[in-house]
Amino acid sequence: MNWNPVSMPTPLQDEWIWLGESRFAVSGNTIWLCTNKGRVFKSTDRGYTWTVILSEAQYYDWRPSIAFQNSLIGIYALNIPGDATDHVVRKTTDGGATWVTLSNPVLANLAPSCIQYIPGTNSTYVMVGGRAPTMRGTAVTYDAGVSWTLLDTTGCFLTSFASSVRGWGSPFGGNVVYRYTGTPLPVEEETTLPAGCLLSQNYPNPFNPVTTIEYQLPRTGRVSLVVYDLLGREVATLVDGTEEQGFKSVTFDASSLASGIYLYRLRAGDYSQTRTMAVVK
Repeated sequence: MNWNPVSMPTPLQDEWIWLGESRFAVSGNTIWLCTNKGRVFKSTDRGYTWTVILSEAQYYDWRPSIAFQNSLIGIYALNIPGDATDHVVRKTTDGGATWVTLSNPVLANLAPSCIQYIPGTNSTYVMVGGRAPTMRGTAVTYDAGVSWTLLDTTGCFLTSFASSVRGWGSPFGGNVVYRYTGTPLPVEEETTLPAGCLLSQNYPNPFNPVTTIEYQLPRTGRVSLVVYDLLGREVATLVDGTEEQGFKSVTFDASSLASGIYLYRLRAGDYSQTRTMAVVK
């Protein structure tokens, strides 16, 4: 019912984005999406603002696929649409700031057309290739891309898993849907606790007069979350005390503040991070 404009990077010539077919990934407030021009966009505030975190000029018109298991670890794949035999698979462990190329005999013979992280697991991904006749199949990794196992050579072009035992796939240019009937994919004990401290960008931003600030704590301890003006004067204390580990969210009402730029700082143990936000009235 209500929509807000967002800020996107300037598109390249003939650049376009799929928002389906595993071309985007979401973890908490963070969203990644990829384009046919070898670029990956990232937003840490649920889509209000975006930055380009990967730009591969050699991939000028490719079919991308991306999947993340949390805010840090993800896998990204590209193949050329024509025969799909030329391809690359990369992995990040820092949210997309840096990427390493995955080299594996299974991946070398599978032209990826879709990749998905399996819900309910810590590090299981399924990758399918269904375009190149000699490089079709379904591969799985249980350790976030370190090792891969070929499950079949059916050649699904797209895949979607709802859990470790419920999955579907469809071939390229056909009207058949396959259902996964193999053994349950191994489910590792999934942690619901964050791996480290993190202060997210508030959303919406700019705002008037209410915004939400989210942060995560890996352990119980003393926490403070304070808002300052640009002169360093404290204008609001949102959190001050002992908090349990986990994912947190607070609402900040700036009705009493003038328009302008403000800072908010999270302190938790040795961790300290400051972000900016804008009040517009």
